[in-house]
Amino acid sequence: MKISVIIPVYNAERFIDKAVQSAVVLAQVCEVLVINDGSTDKTKEILLNIDSDKLKILEHPNGVNKGRSATRNLGIVNATCPYISFLDADDFYLPHRFEKDELVFKNNSKCDGVYNAIGSVFYREITAAEQDELKLTTVTQYIDPKELFVQLIRGYCGLFSIDGLTVKKNALTKVGLFNESFDVMEDTEWIWKLAFFCDLLPGDILEPVTMRGVHDSNIFNNTEVYKRNEEAFFKELIDWSVKQDMELDRIELFVERLWITINKYHKGVSKLFYAWIVTFIPRPRLLFSYLAYRYFPLVYKWKSIRNKLT
Repeated sequence: MKISVIIPVYNAERFIDKAVQSAVVLAQVCEVLVINDGSTDKTKEILLNIDSDKLKILEHPNGVNKGRSATRNLGIVNATCPYISFLDADDFYLPHRFEKDELVFKNNSKCDGVYNAIGSVFYREITAAEQDELKLTTVTQYIDPKELFVQLIRGYCGLFSIDGLTVKKNALTKVGLFNESFDVMEDTEWIWKLAFFCDLLPGDILEPVTMRGVHDSNIFNNTEVYKRNEEAFFKELIDWSVKQDMELDRIELFVERLWITINKYHKGVSKLFYAWIVTFIPRPRLLFSYLAYRYFPLVYKWKSIRNKLT
C-alpha cells in the first residue's frame, strides 16, 4: 500500500515538525506533500531542515496564501501514489495509523475509502464538556456504505474527520476537488459528496489513529467565520443535490439544515421568505413538491411553534 500524505500548512511553526515526522516514519507512506500556504512565521525554515526523502514542499505561485481548500487541491493534483490521506499541520498520526486501512482495502476490492476515529491532544486549558466532546471523533457504529451519506448528514451515528480518512486517488474523479469558495466546512462538504459517490468503509472506529491538536487558534473556535459560511454551504448543497437528481427526501436533508441555520442567525420570517423564493421558484421539481409547502415560512414557523408547545 503506497500512500501520499497531504499536509496544508499556514503559520504552524509550533506543530509542523511533529506532524511531518509522524507521517514520514510510517512504512505505508511513500511521500509527504506539505503545501506551505504563504506562511509568514518560521514554518518554511523548519520544513527545509527536516531530513527525509519522503518530504516534498510545495507552494502556490509567488508564495501567496490561498486557503485550505486550494492548498489541499494543490497537494491532490501533485500526489503520485494510488492512495491519499490528509493531515492538518497541527495534528499528528499515531504509529498504527494505516494498519486497519490496509486490511480493509485488501479484503474489499470495491472499497474506495476507509475512515477512522481521531482523538485530541490539548494545548490549552479546556472545560470538562470540551474534553468529553473532543475525546473521540468517530462514527459510532457500522454503517452500510449505501447509507453512510444520509447518516453523516443526519449526524445520528457520529461523524469522521478528514484526518482519519484514506481514499483511493482514482475515486476522486467521482467527487472532484475541494470547494475553494468556503473558508470553513469545505472538508465536510467534500466528505459528504465522497460518501454519496463512493463506497467508504470503517477502519478503526473505537480507538484513534490520529490526534487533533486543540489550541486557541483552531478555526472551529471562530464562530463568526462559520456564521459567514454556513448558509452558503447548505445553499450550495441544495443546488448540487438537485443537479444530481436525488430523491426528494435526500434533498430535504439540506433544505431542513438551511432553514435551521437561518433560524439560528435571524429572527422573524423575512429571511426565510427570501430563502424559500430562491430555493423553490427556480426549481419546478421542488416548487411542485410537498417540500414547497412543508418549508413555506409561515407553515414552517407554525409547525416549529406547535412542536415546542407539545
